[in-house]
Amino acid sequence: NRFRMSILFVSLGYLISLFVAFTYNSDEYCRSVKQKVILVGIVGASTFLVMLSQYLTWNPVGHNQLWPLMGRYFTPIYPMLFLAIAFPFIKLPKNVLKYIFLGYVVLATGYTCYRMSDSFYVNTEIELAWEYDFSKKGPNSLLNGHEFEYGTVNGNSNIMGYPNQDYVLIQLTPENPFGYTVSFKDVKEGDKIEVSAWRTSESTKFVFDDRPNSNYYTSTCHSTKRREENFEFVQEAYFCKEDFEELKVYVYDPSGNSSMVRDYKIKYYRSE
Repeated sequence: NRFRMSILFVSLGYLISLFVAFTYNSDEYCRSVKQKVILVGIVGASTFLVMLSQYLTWNPVGHNQLWPLMGRYFTPIYPMLFLAIAFPFIKLPKNVLKYIFLGYVVLATGYTCYRMSDSFYVNTEIELAWEYDFSKKGPNSLLNGHEFEYGTVNGNSNIMGYPNQDYVLIQLTPENPFGYTVSFKDVKEGDKIEVSAWRTSESTKFVFDDRPNSNYYTSTCHSTKRREENFEFVQEAYFCKEDFEELKVYVYDPSGNSSMVRDYKIKYYRSE
């Protein structure tokens, strides 16, 4: 979810996959009508169960969209479908299929490497425009949201004290798995947002959620292997590859368990 491939690239991938699936070059892969019906039934049932599991795990009750759903979830399933749709009358020599496939692999890998480089590295000059250290704020100031030059710092309702320590904690729970929400307005291509925090659970993530489309990116977080007591230090940077009307940044624990976050810091860099 870090970056999006072009529609042309995705369509070409589907076309190559279907082309290889429909073609026939060996009796070894031919199946009877009964076997094909069974394979299609297995694929249909497995697809439904994968989608259902995603809906029950990630989506609010009664939500009208199923998100996220990625093609890689179906990697073990769809080879069975390809066996079911291979037809003996579409026959090509093995070498032709091999060269078509190898050519596509080179093209796809090269383009993907380019997009990854473009997403993780930027040549645009940037400067620090705003930073906010939540660890320096008291519980009262954290409870109340307020406006700043580039957006809004939202109030947190899940603040808890921590005895004999000089910081407060945000507790993420199954009922309230979000915290430290900052909403940036009018974010431009080339801008960068950097976040860091101490977490008690590896399931705690950083989320960058754009509006109004809500195509969010969930960061796996980069750990520096620094640990204190039960906390692990993590950090992440997000480069904006397009303009956003609004970009929400927050910590999120989708595991369904309770976890804690402290010393959350966020920096916003504007492209020059």
